Amino acid sequence: MKLLVSLVVAVAVTLVSCSAQQDAELAERAAARFHEQFNAAQFAAMYADGDAVLREDGETEFIRMMWQIREELGEMRSSELVSSRRQIGNVRIGDRILNGTIMVRTYHTEFTHSSATLVFTWRIAEGRARLIGFDVEAD
Repeated sequence: MKLLVSLVVAVAVTLVSCSAQQDAELAERAAARFHEQFNAAQFAAMYADGDAVLREDGETEFIRMMWQIREELGEMRSSELVSSRRQIGNVRIGDRILNGTIMVRTYHTEFTHSSATLVFTWRIAEGRARLIGFDVEAD
């Protein structure tokens, strides 16, 4: 019986760590896509691909904000992951409670005009990472 419990625990730990790695990879690919779309000024595509939470303020507002960030900081040149956090279940983001798997990843990013800290919040579902929101803090 003790061996069976140990085996079940070992399998559960392996599945969770595998899933966590897959979620991190999805979020990393989504961040790379965000950087490519940002540099190509494909803001409408970024908006369309975002989570429903991201789209609540409307496409016009999102695109206006993205142009403002790009004009101030310039194009993205390089980005380095600083931290990553994965939460499952009911997750508080600001004044909201979101359900699901949420990845919050922080990057130090170099732009043509400056550098900044970018904090992306992604919802992982159905094999995709969808942007919920992001914060930009210029250095």
